[in-house]
Amino acid sequence: MTLLLGPPGCGKTTLLQALAAKLDKSLKVEGEISYNGYRLNEFVPQKTSVYISQYDQHISEMTVRETLDFSARCQGIGGRADIMKEISRREKEAGIVPEPDIDTYMKATSFEGLKSTLQTDYILKVVSERDQGQYWYHQQPHSHVSIDTLVRNFQEFHVGQKLEGDLSRPLQKSECHKNALTFSIYSLRKWELFKACMDREWLLMKRNLSLHVFKSVQLVVTALITMTLFIRSRMSVDMVDANLFMGSLFYALIRLMCNGIAELSLTVQRMGVFYKQRDFYFYPAWAYSVPAAILKIPLFIARCFSLDSSYLLRDWFQSRTRKFFLLFLVHQVSISMFRLIASIVRNPSIASTCALFIILITFLFGGFVIRKPSLPSWLRWGFWLSPLAYAEIGASLNEFLAPRWQKVSSSNITLGQQILESRGLYFNEYFYWIPFAALIGFWMVFNIGFTCALSYSKAPGRPRTVISQDRLSNILKRKQDLSDFPREKTLPYAETPISAGEKERNQMSNILLTLLRY
Repeated sequence: MTLLLGPPGCGKTTLLQALAAKLDKSLKVEGEISYNGYRLNEFVPQKTSVYISQYDQHISEMTVRETLDFSARCQGIGGRADIMKEISRREKEAGIVPEPDIDTYMKATSFEGLKSTLQTDYILKVVSERDQGQYWYHQQPHSHVSIDTLVRNFQEFHVGQKLEGDLSRPLQKSECHKNALTFSIYSLRKWELFKACMDREWLLMKRNLSLHVFKSVQLVVTALITMTLFIRSRMSVDMVDANLFMGSLFYALIRLMCNGIAELSLTVQRMGVFYKQRDFYFYPAWAYSVPAAILKIPLFIARCFSLDSSYLLRDWFQSRTRKFFLLFLVHQVSISMFRLIASIVRNPSIASTCALFIILITFLFGGFVIRKPSLPSWLRWGFWLSPLAYAEIGASLNEFLAPRWQKVSSSNITLGQQILESRGLYFNEYFYWIPFAALIGFWMVFNIGFTCALSYSKAPGRPRTVISQDRLSNILKRKQDLSDFPREKTLPYAETPISAGEKERNQMSNILLTLLRY
């Protein structure tokens, strides 16, 4: 073990980061670093030497043991565990027991029995001016030998010269064992890394089960309250109630879109841990994003089923299967969209602001708040880029092309076609499957973008109070100019004369205040 000491700002952290190949790209570096003759670009230094920052991060839902077990599982132990198990099994079969004398000898020669004569303690006493005298060997009186003198004498000694010669000679690659360095990026096969990330995601989902249950109950309670406002027995098939049905459908889609905001904070909280483990080559980015996308699908299915069974029980009665899958796709698009925002922004407050702004834009171009015919021609593209617009098209076609809305109105068109045309949502019946394909496309694009953002984005660094040399010179020059500026002259303070009676009254009042204080 080597202890690196030095005053603040001398470059201790920079040296360790250089050895671990974690220097900032903007830092100017001269020379090169090699391990056993291999340059940093000839092997994987992140798997050989690691710099652990004092600002380390961990997932709060996991215990220390679970965190260490996950790290050990991602880094792999190779065949060493099997070898140790085989050795232990054979020792038990052969009845091999360590000799007690050997055990006593190993303990006696270890540092456990030599606490007072540790090497570090010895070195500190040798270089100390006060304690160096007890190690003085010559008959002459003791005179303190400085550290520079010790270093110079060691360099002139044949051992120091031999050591300097060995260090100055570059190490040949053939002289070191190849297993001393790591040449593969990941320690395990990709399938094993994927299973490790799946197990961790399952553990985190169980730890956050109360949050998911709360969001599901929130959906159901809101749906039950809203369902009583649209009781079918009190609503007729006309244009007035058609607008109420349309509003009910849009509100259901809004609830599903906003239900994914919880994933925003969960994803942002884990970004720091992910970047640390990604830079250490624990696993690829897709091994983190795929479990997050597919493992919670059963939970989301149950959430959409509860919404479908309670809130929309009295609104949609045609093609319940198609309606259910439409709700499920809307919820999946919402979840993946918020994950993508979190992976790009990575700041909790800014991510929340961006998410609210995107939700606002999505609602405005969803086809209900602002009708499609009311949009200017140069803004029609926003309608076709909004996921909520496709969901609104699919939900409206599923409801208003049903047989009960096929009554012919006074304008010689059906009521369903009339309400759809007023909103700009009238399309042929086969167009219902296009929103399905569009929502699946949005889901794939958002998840692929989430994976790419995790793969290629740079880990956020800590703010540093560093200024350039030119700016520092300007600041110092400005301070010098201010110090050279002549100060204004001030007049001496003229005291007001006080009479003897006023002085006595002031003294008496001070004495009374002192007595009252005690």
